[in-house]
Amino acid sequence: MKKIRRALTSVAVAGGVLSAALDSAGSATASSQAKYCRSNDHGAYVCFQPSGDHLYVKDTAKDGYSAAAYWKTSYGRSGVCMNKNGAGTLVDCNYNMRENWTIEFWAVDIDLPTNSYRYWSAERAATI
Repeated sequence: MKKIRRALTSVAVAGGVLSAALDSAGSATASSQAKYCRSNDHGAYVCFQPSGDHLYVKDTAKDGYSAAAYWKTSYGRSGVCMNKNGAGTLVDCNYNMRENWTIEFWAVDIDLPTNSYRYWSAERAATI
């Protein structure tokens, strides 16, 4: 019983940490860990947290598009973190990146049926 209770507590704590990453307005919440954020002002809000190499993607608009973070590092790695879950939801993409390099990322809307991107934010850079 203690193991089950511990496991449920761990899940609840992890869920609380994830939901606290972004508040309901889509902005970073105050914490002791730095976050670097960018919005495209059309439905995608993205934050990078160097501690743990997390990209958080929040879909902020009920517009039929998914929110995504397009990213690339200074050592040649790149990818897309997608939130396909709809408006008001948050996705945590947890990566393992090389420390002391740079990541650049953009918040963007994506039309999944056509795989087309729209409304790119300005670039945001941070040290990993």
